[in-house]
Amino acid sequence: MSGAHGGHDEPEEDRDGKAPSEFDCPSCNANNPSEPLRDKQEVLCLYCGSTFEVRLHGGRVRLKEL
Repeated sequence: MSGAHGGHDEPEEDRDGKAPSEFDCPSCNANNPSEPLRDKQEVLCLYCGSTFEVRLHGGRVRLKEL
């Protein structure tokens, strides 16, 4: 087994080689399951109904409200 990365949090897509398949809504903080997220994809919060555009930057997910 390899050692821990010294407290450095790596995004899931870096560790697993997969895009995230969930997001936390910036408006209501609800966790939303989704298909694997892609850059410039539109996603809908299943709880409050807000719509966002996904932006992937260096392995991090950013959501821009539409």
